[in-house]
Amino acid sequence: IKNFNSNFLLFILVVKFFKVIGLAPYKLTILPSPQNKLNGQQFLGQTSYSLLGLIYNLVLPLTSIPTLYYWLPQVHKKTESSDTEMQMEAWREFFFGVTSHGTFIIIVLFCIVKQRVFIKVINRLFQFEKELADTFYNTKNLPSGKPILIFVFSTHLSATVLNILTEFFAELKYITALDTVLFIIPEFVIGNLVIQYALILIFLENRFKGLNKLLLSLVDTNCNESKCQRFFRIMSDSCNENVVRLIRYIRDAQRNLYEISDDFSKCYSWPMLLSITYFAAGIIYSSYELFQNITKSETNILVSINLALWVIKTMIPIVTLTCCVTKIINEVTLKFFIFLLVNKRHYKKCFLMRPCMAIIHI
Repeated sequence: IKNFNSNFLLFILVVKFFKVIGLAPYKLTILPSPQNKLNGQQFLGQTSYSLLGLIYNLVLPLTSIPTLYYWLPQVHKKTESSDTEMQMEAWREFFFGVTSHGTFIIIVLFCIVKQRVFIKVINRLFQFEKELADTFYNTKNLPSGKPILIFVFSTHLSATVLNILTEFFAELKYITALDTVLFIIPEFVIGNLVIQYALILIFLENRFKGLNKLLLSLVDTNCNESKCQRFFRIMSDSCNENVVRLIRYIRDAQRNLYEISDDFSKCYSWPMLLSITYFAAGIIYSSYELFQNITKSETNILVSINLALWVIKTMIPIVTLTCCVTKIINEVTLKFFIFLLVNKRHYKKCFLMRPCMAIIHI
């Protein structure tokens, strides 16, 4: 029960967090039951259309209007300055200020437009988890991404908080509370969109890894009925038949998981392209400013720390996403080789040849 409560609480907190920043406008219903806990699944979920979430996401971009209204005149004054360096700084500030809010607004509105698509894919993932729990004795044997989730969130949030603090303590003339709101909050939302997709990939990668490990155990020459019974709930009298049924189930589960991964990839493709493009430009800009500050005769340490935090905070979502994509590709590739080993191990069972080869050609 303690494990159920901790997992349930963490899941709810993550969903609520994404709702607040406009990245989860749909309604989520949690359906815990004693039977699910007995099977090893902590809870079941279902998403549905939310009118309140739609209205909230429509109102959220309006917060950019007063910020831009008070900030743009300040930038306009800088562009009229006789100092060329200040003019260049003003134009760079204008570009990234407008770009950050523009990207933020597009992403929030995109979540509204694609709400029904996200609901369909997420419900399919919940259905997959339900089928997994109905087939296995205990899904706790499958890897969990909980430690990675906590690490990614805590690292990104800590870097953001430190970045805000150094903004205020640096005491720069061109850095105000308004600038902090203008740049940091939209970038925080954009970064969490990338992290949201990365967390989904972490979950999918863990499921692929768990199924691959289970499938790899069937290659072992010591594979017997007792080993199958530790994982598989639906058993028959024949050990060979149990192994075959388990292989077929894993084959179908991995194909289903692959299709779900592909659906998520299609949903996030354009937002990821926009976000990564913005972050790439931001990293170049922050790195340039950091280099300029370091090479000055009088280096401001707080400013250097602040700019370094900008670079680190921006790179955290990109590095996280890159690692997650690499890992899930490795697991998807690994399953092909495992099926070849399983096929070789059970080559006498001719009826396994075709199913095994079918998954290889996906």
